[in-house]
Amino acid sequence: MGQRQFTPAVWCALGFTATYMVAAGIGVAFTGDREFLIYLAVVMVSTAVLVALHLRIGFSSAVIGGLSLLGGLHMAAG
Repeated sequence: MGQRQFTPAVWCALGFTATYMVAAGIGVAFTGDREFLIYLAVVMVSTAVLVALHLRIGFSSAVIGGLSLLGGLHMAAG
């Protein structure tokens, strides 16, 4: 199994995730799209679940980075 700690690569992915989540929140504030708030909340819960899973089973840095990138692309398309 992978590492169960927050390596620098994991912190970087979390920072990237936090950045696009804040940017999406700012976008919601400017557009007033309340439906996107629900979407934002779902992605936040999903991120929390993935962090909990990482602490339990330990994803590789590549998996964490890939999931973060996938989330960013997903939010950009939303």
